Amino acid sequence: DGRFKVGFFAAAEYENRRKGIALLPAVCAAMAGRGIPIQVVVTGIGWERTLAKPEFRSLPITAITVPSYFDMPDAYSPLDAYLCLSRVEGGPMPVFEALASGVPVVSTRVGMILDLLAPDSMYRSIPFDDPAAAAEQLARLRERPEEARALCDRAGTVLESRLSLETYQRDLARFYGQAVGLADVPASGVSPKEQNRLRHRWRAWDRTYWAKELWSAGRKKQACRFMLEAFLMDPLCEGIWRVPARALGWKQDETTGFGSLDP
Repeated sequence: DGRFKVGFFAAAEYENRRKGIALLPAVCAAMAGRGIPIQVVVTGIGWERTLAKPEFRSLPITAITVPSYFDMPDAYSPLDAYLCLSRVEGGPMPVFEALASGVPVVSTRVGMILDLLAPDSMYRSIPFDDPAAAAEQLARLRERPEEARALCDRAGTVLESRLSLETYQRDLARFYGQAVGLADVPASGVSPKEQNRLRHRWRAWDRTYWAKELWSAGRKKQACRFMLEAFLMDPLCEGIWRVPARALGWKQDETTGFGSLDP
């Protein structure tokens, strides 16, 4: 639709000035002042209440629900940029995920960004609590697409070596192997077929979690869709059968998620 799409993925439910959510109205106003039509895409818990506040009601913000970590590439793919306004972070993982997905980032210098990314070489750096600077850098990414691609390329090389799933698995196995006294930690023997099965089980479980959250929020149609998707991915998913299993007195089986009736 021609709007500049900016991602901002954070749980609004736990906001206490940490994520910078309160700065979004000023960022949107600054972009409008530059004549740039913008759409902010948010995801996470608690956005329904946040977007109902008077200062947020008329903003071009769209809330989406991403049911699983493995569905995150679909959330990043439509974005033109990603914005992080945080004051305190452990990661922030969405910044790294966005860059790995080819989405340029505007961010405060926070968390592991200081250890992994070079400011203004791998992402556009902004001060804390400065929506005008955020709008300026977002506009720069829009006006200089070649520069935006170069940021992602340079950051992607670093993130591939430091934060890839293969690196994480190898380092985790080495850490626990050394903790129990193993001199040589063998490589994982999990086959690609088994990895795919486990991924489906994980995605199914995540969908049942969001189905319950959405049902509680009154979004019952979407909740039913997620529960159906979970069943199609893994018919034996514990998240589907936990309530009826408890009602019927079924024993839980660690392999399938549920098992036979108690005698």
